[in-house]
Order: sequence, then structure tokens, then C-alpha cells
Amino acid sequence: MSATVAYPLQRPDSSATETQTLDFLIKCALLHVRTVHPVKVLAVHGGGVGAIGTVDVQPLVAQLDGIGQSQEHGPVYGRPYLRYQGGNSAIILDPAVGDIGQLQCCDRDISNVVATLSASLPASLRRFNFADGIYTGCIVSAGAPSQYLQFGSSITAETPQVNVSDNLSVANGVSASFATAMGQSVDMIDGVVVSTGSLNEQYFTSLTKQINAATSCADLQAMVTKAFTSILALQSSMTIQQGLLATLQTLVTALSTLGSGYTTGTMLFPIFNQQLTALSTYVSKIAALSSAISSLESAITTAAAKFPSCTISIP
Repeated sequence: MSATVAYPLQRPDSSATETQTLDFLIKCALLHVRTVHPVKVLAVHGGGVGAIGTVDVQPLVAQLDGIGQSQEHGPVYGRPYLRYQGGNSAIILDPAVGDIGQLQCCDRDISNVVATLSASLPASLRRFNFADGIYTGCIVSAGAPSQYLQFGSSITAETPQVNVSDNLSVANGVSASFATAMGQSVDMIDGVVVSTGSLNEQYFTSLTKQINAATSCADLQAMVTKAFTSILALQSSMTIQQGLLATLQTLVTALSTLGSGYTTGTMLFPIFNQQLTALSTYVSKIAALSSAISSLESAITTAAAKFPSCTISIP
């Protein structure tokens, strides 16, 4: 029968000298100090459009006893989490169950401050304790997010839907292609509606006049870059919208084969058919836009010829 070997904190040399004794005592004291600890979110309370909520978390790094056996921490309940907020403005991104983040432990008892939202004495003498931790967000994740806001040379927003409750103001206008609830297709470049049922030829005529009026090669290049960035984004958006509506048409065709007794299909047909009225216009609009782009390219070539050694790059 083998004996269990214990590994106590104190070694034979822990008290050999005053320095080693002091070192041992310091290390024992530090064992009770919590600083930053990885945790897993077990539950989220509150949050949303309202006061900052709290989370229940599970510390993830277990303790070791004297014989090297693991001893898990218990859950830590009701810890506030970080939110980016200034005054009445905030970015609301509440934690989710399963998130792995960090719990930062304050050096004093903060329960009175959390309860009264004002300067207070510590409610106890505890220090560097899990009970005074603040959850500050994710530090590792198993996969990529499906909804995000990405910053780089440009800003990319990936989300199924954006809701704006009040007026939306965009300094340089909006470029987009979409179908209204009544099935009318709408296309915009820099905030100008260039197409509903057909392209707005006046927009491209005005743009051609601006190109012809360029006063230098640099002026022409800046104009072309700005215009084509929006136009090509619109062309891409129109193509995507056409593809989505084509997929919807395939779905409607499939539902129609189920017969009028299929309740869900019957209920959805009016909504689908309203959207599909826009599909028939997209092929002709994309062709018209391609033709307009070709005309602009010709105008750009003509305008560039007025300036010595002028080469224009079209995005």
C-alpha cells in the first residue's frame, strides 16, 4: 500500500534564515490576494436598455491542495460588468452565458459603492476578493462572431437588421439598393435616388458634366474615385438584391406546388409577391447601370486627354 506524499507550503528551509522566513510569510499572504482571474459567465441579470446588470461567474483556474489535488472555486454571484457609457449615452453590449472573460478584483470592499452609487466606506475589511470583482468582458472565444462592427481602413457592420428610432443623418449621403415593403426597388448613390423603376438619367448626366468640367488631373481623379466608389457599391448591392429576390422566387415556386391547403404558404404568398414585383426590374436596371458606367468611362477618357500625361485610375 503506497503512502500519499504531501507537499506542504512550508519546506525545511523556509525558516532557515530571517530572509527565508519573511519570504515564506509574504508568499502565504499573497495566496489570499485576487487580482485578475479568468471566469465563465453562468448567468446574466438585467442589462439591456436600462441600468448596467450583473453576472454570475465561475472562476476557471482551480486551486491545489497540499497533495496536488484540484479544488474548484465556487461560483461568484452578482458581479457588475463593464459597459462603455458616458452620461446618458452608451454602447450596450451585455455579456452572454458561456462567455469567457476576466474578473478584476478591487483592493477594497466595493459593495457600499455599488449599492449607493456614491463615495462610501468599505463595508468590510476584505481585500482583493472575488466578492469585489468586476467582469470586464471576453478574453477568449471558440469561434468568430456572426454579428459585429469592424474597424479598419473602413467600417464594416454585419447584422441582420439595423433599427434607427429617430432621424438618420449621413454627411456624405447613403449608397444602397433595396426593395420597399410594397415591392418597389429603390437605388441610391450619395443620398440621391438614382433609380426606382428605372435609372435616374439626370444623375449620370450631371456627373458627366462635372467630369467634363474638371480643372486638373488631380481634380478629375478625386472626382472619379469618389463617384465610382459609390457607383460600384451600388452595382454590387443591386446584384446581391437581385440574387436574394431570385432565391425568394424559387421558394415561392416551391410553396405553390404544395397547394392552397398549405396554410403557411397561402399566408405568405401576398407578402412574397409584393417583394417579387421588384425582381423583374433588376436585370434591366443592372444592364442600364453597366451602360451608364461605360458612358462615364468614355467621358473620363475624354476629360483626361485635356491634361498632359494624365492617367486616371478607375476603382
